[in-house]
Amino acid sequence: MLTIEFEPQLLGTLVTGQPESLPEWLEPLVGDANQLTYFRTGTTTTTMQSVLQQTLNCPYEGLTKRMYLEGKVLELMALQFSQLLMAEKSPHSSDTRSLRSDEIDRIHHARMLLGQNLDNPPSVLDLARQVGLNRRKLNEGFRQVLGTTPFGYVRDRRLEQAQQLSTGQKMKGVEKLICE
Repeated sequence: MLTIEFEPQLLGTLVTGQPESLPEWLEPLVGDANQLTYFRTGTTTTTMQSVLQQTLNCPYEGLTKRMYLEGKVLELMALQFSQLLMAEKSPHSSDTRSLRSDEIDRIHHARMLLGQNLDNPPSVLDLARQVGLNRRKLNEGFRQVLGTTPFGYVRDRRLEQAQQLSTGQKMKGVEKLICE
């Protein structure tokens, strides 16, 4: 999960002179230093993953590093806001704001359980029971929050592990896979 926290004034400086481009639901954020708003967007795209990887592998030091990382955070914010704006415009979009906060937390807990048990993941029904959701809500929530199904999440993580193994990179838990 990616979390970006910023001062509300920052959003105001970024949209100065372009208030018409800001959706109504974001307008209260501009300039209100006392308002804390939390948004979850659905999918961490491959572009976002690439930017995160660049952030983790920052080649710079000192002031240059700080400038580089601030630029990457702005890039991630732009990608997140782009996703929110596209979801708002699409009549068939999945809107994570329709999920309750506790349901979103349960979806993330389910994702964590699957990630810890990639070699022997529970069935969707068992996973739903473990996190306290019904099967339908778990599947819909996974699609809204993570942009995939529980099965798709497991498949994608396994493919990532296989790719990292094939390129010789070590990954947390890889030693276990190799020893089995």
